[in-house]
Amino acid sequence: MEILHALRNHNHTFTHVASQFNVSIQKVSDLFDHHVQCKRLSLPDTMCIDEIYTARISAYKYACVLLDFKTNQIIDNIPTEYFGQFDISSRSI
Repeated sequence: MEILHALRNHNHTFTHVASQFNVSIQKVSDLFDHHVQCKRLSLPDTMCIDEIYTARISAYKYACVLLDFKTNQIIDNIPTEYFGQFDISSRSI
């Protein structure tokens, strides 16, 4: 249960917690999946995607903002560091 408590910090990844408790990343992931029930939100019919400059207020230079077109409600704000993991060079267009 200490592992789950450590995951409450939103800055801690499965990898970080696994190394902290000397267990595998898969073990942390399995514990999380078994004990945490995340409510899935539905996506809107129409969604806007935009990239905004955030260097003045964030550690990351840009962020991707997802917005519900009809209600103007922000769905999510994703730091662009997450997009570095995708290899688009092999993408076929």
